[in-house]
Amino acid sequence: MLKVLSLVVLLGTAVTVHAKVTPPQTEEINKVVAEYIQQNPQAIIDSLQNHSKKQEQEAIAKLNAGVTASKDQLSDSKGAIVIGKEDAAVKLVIFVDPNCPHCRVLETAISDIEKDLPGKEKLGILVRQWPILGDNSKVVSAGLIAAYAQDPKKFTDLSTKLINSKEPMDEAKFINIAKESGFDTAKLEAAMKSDAVMTQLKNTQDLAVKIGLEATPTLILSDKTGARLVQVGDKAGLQQLLSDAIKAS
Repeated sequence: MLKVLSLVVLLGTAVTVHAKVTPPQTEEINKVVAEYIQQNPQAIIDSLQNHSKKQEQEAIAKLNAGVTASKDQLSDSKGAIVIGKEDAAVKLVIFVDPNCPHCRVLETAISDIEKDLPGKEKLGILVRQWPILGDNSKVVSAGLIAAYAQDPKKFTDLSTKLINSKEPMDEAKFINIAKESGFDTAKLEAAMKSDAVMTQLKNTQDLAVKIGLEATPTLILSDKTGARLVQVGDKAGLQQLLSDAIKAS
């Protein structure tokens, strides 16, 4: 397809630049191009795949530039729910929406990995609530931030119950889970609307926009070498990535 596109561009330029090209000649050019496409379908497929891959690589490079420029802000534990050490040498930053099913799968995997990860005392997991799926997600995100501030120890049980839920979460369901986990729900509901919680949500939103993020979950690894997007295909790949980062720290 790249050859075809080149041919089209070259011929198209000829048509545009050279006014002497006649309608019959233009028709002949179109015929040649059409025949090439029919005779080389794999070239079309290869070109589309190459173009898509190139666009993806350019998008990732742009995001990584934003991540690098925002390393200090990303690594600041004050703006996140922290699992592990706040000042860990290696930090895994994750942007999640509580109603994103892929986020729930990821958080479950990370929890499983973290339990038995050698050197895990060098790892800090920074969960940034980024509600992009509507009002219910925003309310629940606010609730999670408020719950973590109220009691980090009870938060683990609350978070696990939410992550393991098979249904979308709203305020009523969240409050019910919080009550089951032993939270003071009256204080929790008040805190969910507080300026501190709203500010944290806004700061995360602003940071995501600044970097150029578009979806949840998004993973970013921050260590002594810098900050970069994490792209792994499965749980084993993520575990190996974290193990390597910890060993190198």
